[in-house]
Amino acid sequence: MPSREVVSLLSELSHSLLRVAVISGRDTDALAARLPIDDVLFVGNHGLEERNGESRLVAAAQPFAGALQRAAQAIGRLSEARRPGVRVERKRAGLSVHFRNAADSSEAQASLRPALARIADREQLRLHAGRMVWELRPPVDIDKGEVLRRLAKALRPQAIIFVGDDLTYANAFAALKTITGRRPWPSAFDPRCASSRRRETRWWEPSCGKPPAFACCWSKSKRRSASASSA
Repeated sequence: MPSREVVSLLSELSHSLLRVAVISGRDTDALAARLPIDDVLFVGNHGLEERNGESRLVAAAQPFAGALQRAAQAIGRLSEARRPGVRVERKRAGLSVHFRNAADSSEAQASLRPALARIADREQLRLHAGRMVWELRPPVDIDKGEVLRRLAKALRPQAIIFVGDDLTYANAFAALKTITGRRPWPSAFDPRCASSRRRETRWWEPSCGKPPAFACCWSKSKRRSASASSA
């Protein structure tokens, strides 16, 4: 679950910026439960689902509900998916097989890949690698970078703040360059180093004594900024 400091920060930003959007691989219902903040747009399942009041799948993903159901049943029968520390997460627009807690995560990752690839191929789904997770998704050409481009086109902000900490956010960081026409400025931010008494956040420095929690890119602006973050 996000810390109270993160929820408080996003809530404050939602009242200060043009728009705050949370782009995630999770279901939007789960995002809304974890981040009970008004006026935040949730984009889940890597862009395949949106929630602005209520959750809905994008039209292109809807025909794959049956394939996802069959894939979930097939994964449930895999011996590799029943090992200790491996967890299967059924989502509205995809399937995630987590192996973070396996005794040997590298071995679990390697053993799961061929079995999941066969299932994905049979059901005409795509297999994606994440951070300590394999994901099966509909073959729809959308990712977090495409979501960021779509939001930027719709909102036309003067600046964009983007925060992400997973492999699947690489597309979004790449999209920032095409949106702005220049290379993003990478930095690092640790919410544990944020001041609890001042209306500001502190950018991570070695003096904090803790590793950064997020990688982020941003451009300075005021009311017309748009923010996108991970969950």
